[in-house]
Amino acid sequence: MESTIARAAPWTALVLEDEFIIAFDLEERLTALGASEVRLASAAKEAARLIVDWRPTIALVDWRLADGTSDRFVQSLLTAGICVALVSGSFRSEIPIADQSRLRFLQKPVLDSDLAAAIGGLLDAI
Repeated sequence: MESTIARAAPWTALVLEDEFIIAFDLEERLTALGASEVRLASAAKEAARLIVDWRPTIALVDWRLADGTSDRFVQSLLTAGICVALVSGSFRSEIPIADQSRLRFLQKPVLDSDLAAAIGGLLDAI
């Protein structure tokens, strides 16, 4: 894993991923990169409940969940000003969300270097 991402302010992350092993792996990797807190959700409704009283700095969101795509949840995060990394086995061209400065795309399986670069880019966009 890459070294901790240098940032003056602490940062937190929400991981929306319905495959538990991947979610736990991302949690561990985000903590190693310097996240002060990581919360996990396996469905968009669960993730939406988490952010009612807690605002993560960034969110890593699986595009295809057991109950459908996460497009509406991703749009709500972006509207709320939360930076998003889409983590997907789908091709980028299959995801109809326009490129934005607060959005990154990570292809599964996610390489450590790609994760660190995406997180660093999102934190720089804040």
